This record gives sequence, structure tokens and C-alpha cells, in this order.
Amino acid sequence: MRQFVIASSLDRLNERKWETHATYLKIIDTFDADCFIHAYVTQGNIHFVLLTTKREEQNVKQFFETVHEATTKVRMSPFFYDDSDDHGLGEMDWLAANASFDAKVRRCSRVLG
Repeated sequence: MRQFVIASSLDRLNERKWETHATYLKIIDTFDADCFIHAYVTQGNIHFVLLTTKREEQNVKQFFETVHEATTKVRMSPFFYDDSDDHGLGEMDWLAANASFDAKVRRCSRVLG
């Protein structure tokens, strides 16, 4: 269910990212008055979307900034993505399958509760 809520918010994200130069777009949508969809867009046009049940925007902003930093560090690594050894994975799939990146995201998600 949550995946459908987030997917339905992607149109709103695409509208909002052109309205501001900020990377953190704050709450872009709500669902049933207790689910809040937050969005973050990097300068490289990578979209991060998060569904929460709390309105703690400062913690969410910090989470997005930490994930953005981790993404940048992994992508800048010379060992990040080798076309000859991708095993059919795209860039974002490879990122999600990367154990160190996954551990970093899980660690910083504890801030959200």
C-alpha cells in the first residue's frame, strides 16, 4: 500500500521541483492525514522520497542530507559501477544492493524513529 502512495506522489514531486531551487522539498503530499510524503532532489536530479507518520521535518531533512552524502561517496568511488560486471543491474539497483550503502542508510534511518 505504501508503495502506491509514494508512486502517486511522484507527479507532485515533478511539479514541486521546478517551483524551488531547494533540494529538500519538504512535505509534498499527505495520505489519510497521518502519512506524510517528503521529497528531496539532488543537483544530479536523483529523487529521494520518504513516507513518514510524523511531521518531524528537521530529522527528515537530516536523513535526506546523510543519504545524499552516502550516495555521492559511493558514486564517486572508482569501484562504484563497472559496466563489464553489472550482472544486469542498473545504477540504482546496484546502489540498493551495495552492502555498505545499505548499512549507512539503515543507520541514519534510526534518527527517524
